[in-house]
Amino acid sequence: MPRRVLDVDTLICNLHKYFIAEKNNGGPLKSVTSVQQRVCDALEISESKLRSTIKNENSEVPENDHHHTRLLLKTNNMLEGRKFQIRNIIYQMRANKEHVTLGTILLKLKERKFGDIGRTSLWQVLHNIGFKFKKEDNRKALCERSSVVHKRIEFLRKYNKLKEEGSTFVYLDETWIFSKGATKRIWQDDNIKSIKHASGEGKRHIILHAGGKTGFIEGADLIFSST
Repeated sequence: MPRRVLDVDTLICNLHKYFIAEKNNGGPLKSVTSVQQRVCDALEISESKLRSTIKNENSEVPENDHHHTRLLLKTNNMLEGRKFQIRNIIYQMRANKEHVTLGTILLKLKERKFGDIGRTSLWQVLHNIGFKFKKEDNRKALCERSSVVHKRIEFLRKYNKLKEEGSTFVYLDETWIFSKGATKRIWQDDNIKSIKHASGEGKRHIILHAGGKTGFIEGADLIFSST
């Protein structure tokens, strides 16, 4: 017969029921000196299970070897406070214009003695808290600036007014590439704190062109470099 394994939620419910019973009883159901028996009754587990668990716990952490013990972190039940720490570390890295990868995040976690967490586990946690590894793009951060928001509203009002008057529009678009390579991928979420653009990509080569409903305008193309 397979061994019955109780999950955390079941154990919490058992413990809650036991304390309710003690409350209704006006005191402990068993003597406070009967520690193991009270634990077994509260969690609804056997004494043998309790003894084996205590034995394993004691054997895993020798009394004279605490400084060699590794703190293993579970990703499926990581405390929200831990996830909050990881998120803030990433935001701080972006504020310091550091590149955010699994490797650089792991180094920061190690510096802060966060505990032992591997690349795969960190990858799972990052996805769990809403981060994705995608191309670095600071346009969203730029668009959220109050000055840009004001200009955008002003532009749309003028655009709609001219459109109603039957004006012909010419549209300008651009693309670019950095001298040190294409845009890097970083871990980022929907918060602008994670998408601030890091410096150090070198000179930017920009291509512009203009056109309208009839196509590109001859002679309106432009290629230049900017630092």
